Amino acid sequence: MAREIPRSEWTEFLTDFTVSNEGRIARVEVDGRCLGDAEGEDAFVLTGVEAGVQAEDEDTIVVALADIEGEQQGRVTHRIEDVTTLRVREHDGMVDGLEIETREGARAVVHLGEEMPATA
Repeated sequence: MAREIPRSEWTEFLTDFTVSNEGRIARVEVDGRCLGDAEGEDAFVLTGVEAGVQAEDEDTIVVALADIEGEQQGRVTHRIEDVTTLRVREHDGMVDGLEIETREGARAVVHLGEEMPATA
């Protein structure tokens, strides 16, 4: 089930969302194309989601991921511009992602998996 977040709450909601979900395995799907495969070499963890700040435009949402493979973490930033709708996806009371829609009808979905275990 997805619950729409009012535009006036995007910044605060995404700050809280990042704090609560940073470090979870994540992948971003944009119109059927997927960035991040939790089963393969391109596995990522969520490092942040924000509206307007880094994007410098209140209609832009930035999703930041870090590569969890290898000794050197690679970083990937995905910018979604002209956003009109932001929804949080929940299942059995747990947050499992975000849905982001643009003025042109493009749709991005941030899928969240398990939290990465701490390494010693």
